[in-house]
Amino acid sequence: MNTTDLIIGIAGEHLVCADLLAQGYAAFMASQNCPYDVAVQVGNKLIRVQVKTAKSAKPFLQKRQQHIVGYTWWVRQGKGGRRSYQDDAFDVIALVGLDTKQIAYVGMGNVKQTMQIPVSGQRRNASKAFSDFPFDEAFQ
Repeated sequence: MNTTDLIIGIAGEHLVCADLLAQGYAAFMASQNCPYDVAVQVGNKLIRVQVKTAKSAKPFLQKRQQHIVGYTWWVRQGKGGRRSYQDDAFDVIALVGLDTKQIAYVGMGNVKQTMQIPVSGQRRNASKAFSDFPFDEAFQ
């Protein structure tokens, strides 16, 4: 990971923390030693959030071999993304589109190794917009 990638990742983490605070949740940045990036207190429960940040939207191929412009995240860890996350590493993943400051919150049970969300106005499948993934539905 180069310095620019690190800065983009940190910006995404801060954006998620600010978004959750603005929604009224008690959210704070986790230590670098944790397998998650942000912790959120919801009632008497701690929700662990892993943040993945895409700097900007780019073209990607849809199943029907059509190019769609959108965001892509690879949900893996370690240098070069060589390892999958353990099932209990976090509760929610926050997918950040940094250039538009949009965030999709996805529960661990719905996370795939590659996640994609088209930009607004592009042809899209059901449940494929940032607004389809609010935080309060991700950990239910």
